[in-house]
Amino acid sequence: MTTSTRPPKFRKAVGLIAAAAMSADGDVDPAEVARYLMACEDLGIPEEEADRNLVAGFARLDSGEAASAVILEAASSVPRKLRPLCYELMVHVVGADRILAKEELDVLADVADALELSRAFTLGHMARFVRTNPDVRVPSVKVIGTMS
Repeated sequence: MTTSTRPPKFRKAVGLIAAAAMSADGDVDPAEVARYLMACEDLGIPEEEADRNLVAGFARLDSGEAASAVILEAASSVPRKLRPLCYELMVHVVGADRILAKEELDVLADVADALELSRAFTLGHMARFVRTNPDVRVPSVKVIGTMS
């Protein structure tokens, strides 16, 4: 069993935010879940814990809690130095199905706001992600430009 050096609150926050981000377009794609689990493995988060945190996020959303509320609460427990990593992880998770829907871009903007990341950072990372993953479809560059 792998033990993560990441703080427990960060590990839980990643699962909660990932659940909100994945369900933004109304369809949780298996590729998104697989990418999330791979990313957690790379971070040293045991698969059982990653699963448990993701399921907890989906349960909160299924109970009617707004995705923005889940994101805001979870983001508050992410240490400042890990916030860019958390955002980058979410972009890669929702982009795993090779489609970044407008709803997903909106949720990523909420994540960036909740993590208090600069617009320059988020736009720069999104541009790099799209450039290095040419098979990812994005609604339009204009939509990306509206992310806060």
